Amino acid sequence: MSPVDQSSKLLVQLPTDSETVAFCQTQQASGNYNPTYIYPSREAPTAFIKHGGKDYSIMSEILNQEFAFSALKSMPEQKTANILIPEIYRVFEQDKVVYIVMEYVAGETLKELLDRKLSHDQLQEYYNKIAQAIKLFLSFKVPDNIAPGPVGGGIIKHPLFKYTVASIEYASVDELQTHVNNVCQGIIYYTFY
Repeated sequence: MSPVDQSSKLLVQLPTDSETVAFCQTQQASGNYNPTYIYPSREAPTAFIKHGGKDYSIMSEILNQEFAFSALKSMPEQKTANILIPEIYRVFEQDKVVYIVMEYVAGETLKELLDRKLSHDQLQEYYNKIAQAIKLFLSFKVPDNIAPGPVGGGIIKHPLFKYTVASIEYASVDELQTHVNNVCQGIIYYTFY
């Protein structure tokens, strides 16, 4: 195993590239075909691993996550309290599969919370925290004159679009806005649901 750089909050033992690949293969061999895994186990997590084919979306996801992580880290702690974006420790490719080894952030997904059948008031607390995080993310400073979409450019992936992928790469926010307005007015109907 190789240690994380000293810049990380905690010094944890991360899996090497070969250990990461073997761990994912073992998970799949046991019938767990998720693209994400907690390493080495949920009981003693040291990392979160995501893997997938080397397509545009996983590469964009890496750039977006690194941008968001850096933007969050540059803000005052009192503004970002309890809002976490996992740090990406390492990205590598083997046999046309991209592996992302990142910080494990303890918690539950919204689906897990909903499955617990929490009360309305309990759920409202989580909804308020989610809204706070989204508001903070929307305050991240984006460079001027950048096209909408993933960091570094490319096609937007979002449930708004048919099959969750935009049909074109938008050159500007105005172009995206015009397209959305035209769809809403019924002028263009094929791009969205």
